[in-house]
Amino acid sequence: MSTRHREQHASRRAGATDVVYALLNTWGRAEDYDGQPLTLGIGLVQGLSVGGVALPLDAQVEATGTTPVVSWTAPAAGTPATYRVRIQCLTDEVTQSGSTQASRTVATLVTTGTSVTIPEGTLEAGQWYALAIDASTDDLGLGWSQESAGVASTMWSGVFTP
Repeated sequence: MSTRHREQHASRRAGATDVVYALLNTWGRAEDYDGQPLTLGIGLVQGLSVGGVALPLDAQVEATGTTPVVSWTAPAAGTPATYRVRIQCLTDEVTQSGSTQASRTVATLVTTGTSVTIPEGTLEAGQWYALAIDASTDDLGLGWSQESAGVASTMWSGVFTP
């Protein structure tokens, strides 16, 4: 039997504008964790930028272009095997049924490197976006099974518009 453990961290350094909002995850067989302290073997990606401009959680960046390069540095702790970049559109959208959809994933990009170029047609002018970047010791759960084990972290960006 497998289980997934999740610990959510939010921190703000007193007197500073630096803000971090992140998730740290570990998963594996339940018996491997039985009575053992939970340790997280991977840190957060750092130095997140879009179009060459820093994009910390509290940033708002305009005029990034529609195909910017998203880049980051590897976590200081752990060795990621893969990264997943999720692009979230934050601009409200009215669906065909008339309901409002507030946030939606418009693309997910997977890489083993520390940068990706957002493909043409993904970003639309006048829309606002944010990024969630996962660093993982495995395939980011894309093929997760009861026999897999790993650790992952997720770091969110500020907002940007093309």
